[in-house]
This record gives sequence, C-alpha cells and structure tokens, in this order.
Amino acid sequence: MSQRRQGENRPRLTRLQEGDTKRRRVEMYLSHLTAKQLGVATGSSIVAALAEQGTPIGARYAGRILEEWRFDHNVPAPGVRWR
Repeated sequence: MSQRRQGENRPRLTRLQEGDTKRRRVEMYLSHLTAKQLGVATGSSIVAALAEQGTPIGARYAGRILEEWRFDHNVPAPGVRWR
C-alpha cells in the first residue's frame, strides 16, 4: 500500500491510466479501503475522494458501485448485522 501522510484518512489512488473508466477508478479506491472504512463509505464520500483526484462522478452511480462491491466482497452495509 502507498505511503500516507500522518493524519490522512483517505487512501491514495494508484496513478490513473488514460483508459481507466470511472467504474475502474471507484473500484481501485474501494480496494484500498479497510473493512471499517468500507462499512461507513457512502456514495457521496466516494464522490468527494474522486473529486480530489480530478474525476467527477455522480453520487448515485458511485453508490451503486459501492453496493455491488459490498455484495461481491461480503461486506455488510452500515447498520446491518451479520450473524
């Protein structure tokens, strides 16, 4: 994992490629989050993180990718308890 500045909460994205799609960029961002961070991530938090990297994305689209990611990786949504 890349180096982080002290106190920085968001993971740094790897260098973006010219052909990377927005979905790929969101998935790269999600892959660097811890389980705890994934548990509290929202579509709008993804929008903010990618905006810092110069990638505009809609909150609804980011939220849909996040829900698919959680399902595919067995990460419960916030407020959901798994037994």
